[in-house]
Amino acid sequence: MKIDASQLWEDSLKSLSEAISSPNYDTWLKGTI
Repeated sequence: MKIDASQLWEDSLKSLSEAISSPNYDTWLKGTI
């Protein structure tokens, strides 16, 4: 199975922007790090 790097990058970028614009950004950040 080949993972499309550009698609993966696009997905992570999208979820990142969603997380930043969401009110529970701090919670998401703590959960990620």
